[in-house]
Amino acid sequence: MKNLLLILSITAISIAGHAQSENDSISLKKHEIGVDATTLFSKLTSLGFGFAPVSSPYTLIYRYRFNEQFNLRAKLGGNHVNSDRFEGDSLTQYNKVSSISPAIGFEFNKMLHPKWSLYTGIDLTYSYTKTSSKYTGAGLNYIGTYDSQTHSFGGGPFLGIRFKLNEFISLTTETQLLANYSLNNFTNSIEYPASPSQNSTTDYTINGIDLDLSPPIFIYLNISF
Repeated sequence: MKNLLLILSITAISIAGHAQSENDSISLKKHEIGVDATTLFSKLTSLGFGFAPVSSPYTLIYRYRFNEQFNLRAKLGGNHVNSDRFEGDSLTQYNKVSSISPAIGFEFNKMLHPKWSLYTGIDLTYSYTKTSSKYTGAGLNYIGTYDSQTHSFGGGPFLGIRFKLNEFISLTTETQLLANYSLNNFTNSIEYPASPSQNSTTDYTINGIDLDLSPPIFIYLNISF
């Protein structure tokens, strides 16, 4: 009798544990991190994506799920590039570009199929870009520098599609229409080492509003947990 009760107890615990494991596997994953994988998939498929840039303006995306229908999200992008160009002994050009692009938004999800879903929402965006260039060389009698700083504020709707590989991994791509207001500050300087009195600096500002439509050519690899 004792052996029978022991066997029944172990069986009940095993069944309960298995059921809990199944519930955990299908429970809502509150957090998700996505990484721009456009370049990786382009190389793996040999598609090249033709006109697509090397990578998306946003490298990372984080989502917090309240339920299956509504998410908050945050995106972050940026880069830093140094480049030099030489033309014999006459010209040397040094360029440096740095940028950072955070964004926040919300999205609504609509299931089309256990593997497929659509999502739509609105992002608020900001970006800052700084560019510095310098021209010098043995054949020039002056040194030129160019600096610019751009602050861009905007927002707009997006529409995306998700393919779920399993409960933890999915692929997403989206198109977005953004309205941006940009403040651009420029500084041009010319120095004449032999004639310092001729040195000059020009500052000017250009502000404007533009619309930017990004096609769904960027692929994100997302992990939920």
